[in-house]
Amino acid sequence: MARWYARTRRVARACGIVMLAWLCCLGAAFAADVPVRLAWQPVAPASVLPDGQDWRPMAAGEVTLVARGKLGAWLRVEPVARAWPEDALAIELRLRALGDVTLVDAAGHPRLTASLDRPRPDMEHGHGVTLLPLPAGPREPAVLLRLEPHLGAPALVDVVVRTALDEATVDARRLAFISACLSVLLCTAVYALLFGYVMRDATYLHYAAYVLGFAGIQSLMTGIAVDLLELHAAETLRPWLMATCIGMSTWGAAHFMAGFCDLPQHAPRMARALKTIANALLAICIASLLPLPAVLVFLRATINPLLIVIAVFMLAGSLVALARGSRYVRFYLFGWLPLLATTIVDSAQSFGAFVHWTRVSDAMLATGTFETVILVFAITFRARDLRSDRDRTRDMAETDGLTGVLNRRGWERQLEMRMVRARQRRDPVALLFLDLDHFKAFNDRHGHACGDLLLIAVADAIGRELRPGDLFGRYGGEEFVILLPGCNEMRARVTAERVRACVADLCVPVRDGTAGTTASIGISQIAPGEPHAAAIARADAAMYDSKRAGRNRASTATAAAA
Repeated sequence: MARWYARTRRVARACGIVMLAWLCCLGAAFAADVPVRLAWQPVAPASVLPDGQDWRPMAAGEVTLVARGKLGAWLRVEPVARAWPEDALAIELRLRALGDVTLVDAAGHPRLTASLDRPRPDMEHGHGVTLLPLPAGPREPAVLLRLEPHLGAPALVDVVVRTALDEATVDARRLAFISACLSVLLCTAVYALLFGYVMRDATYLHYAAYVLGFAGIQSLMTGIAVDLLELHAAETLRPWLMATCIGMSTWGAAHFMAGFCDLPQHAPRMARALKTIANALLAICIASLLPLPAVLVFLRATINPLLIVIAVFMLAGSLVALARGSRYVRFYLFGWLPLLATTIVDSAQSFGAFVHWTRVSDAMLATGTFETVILVFAITFRARDLRSDRDRTRDMAETDGLTGVLNRRGWERQLEMRMVRARQRRDPVALLFLDLDHFKAFNDRHGHACGDLLLIAVADAIGRELRPGDLFGRYGGEEFVILLPGCNEMRARVTAERVRACVADLCVPVRDGTAGTTASIGISQIAPGEPHAAAIARADAAMYDSKRAGRNRASTATAAAA
């Protein structure tokens, strides 16, 4: 089992790495860009056009933090060459804080507005980015864009200009990448829900909540919810939907990590603190659904600090669980650390770091999908181990500790299943009830240790005389029961005589040599529809008939009353 577990873990790691590499290649865009010069400036009050002297340069191919303020910001795009290509072009903007982008002519009149939150007019492509088309023909030397204000938040902007044909090729690859990732996320969530239902384990339900929340965030951030799924209600409900998805995803991730890594067992105080903070964040996100703008303002002020605290607790908790021998924490860290790293890079870009990493949003989607794939393997292993542990516990509870055969509880539980199968097949079923003769006197004379040896030897000897499909158990004390599926009364008597003879021939060592015992057996044929307790009682009565007749014999019970 250990070798199988190690081999499967290596397979899971290899599959995860291959999938991450495939997602990264799928998300990469290989197309020639039009070289451009970029600059921006904030929109001045009561101004129709930007100030010609207040431009702040932007580096092409880097992420730039643009302060939009309450009025927005101007963005100027001009070719490095003296003129634009005459082909149809598309300006692609990756905005890390969403909002409308308006194309403005030289007189300051808006020509076209595009956004991830609503379908783009006259554009069949543009999934996951904000696109503005530039028709073929002569153009103004500089293209003016206005980044509209959005919740007072600055925007992380990356601008790329391509020909319309190249953009269509890139967008097809981008759409395949996003669709593949979201499909994997949704399938994983369904898989976890099914496991949670079958295993009756809330850990899998927490994982499903995390994955669904993460998929919702990515659907809103990439615009797929509106652009591809045509969920137009997301246009107006986006702040509340985003808050709900963030709350659900973070709450599910924290509770899943605590349960999956056995954090309450290894670090109970840390587990309680992590769950409390996650519950508080979820409560704040739910409260933001109320029509109170102040709640949204409070959420925007507290969500990032709470997310950082939760991430720190999750990392520290997983390391503590790793140090204290948690069984699955290596799976968790292997899947989660890449997503944590890309999240840190995304946050660091707000402070001017990692500006050359222009595809962090795609990396977050890819690493999030990679994590779900790795954790699918992990929850499968966990479910297998839980089922194995439960089966082992049940077997221990239903096995007689002395003889190794089924105890009364286990024998009666399996009796129910065997009888259902026999009724379906209409097979005859017989029952043997066996009691060792003068066992109390044997114990009194030779001691309980020898009595235990005798019980063990009797159980072993009887077991060798039975078929693989027969059900043998210790009913209590020196009493044993045997269910004989497919046996009528005559065949049951033959088996009973064979069992009686093997017990009579048995001897065990005692202080003054060897000693043995005999057995009295009762036989009953279980009638169709007869309660099990009634059949056992008839066999028990037949066993007492054997004792009254002189012991060391088998007697057949009277037939069940019709």
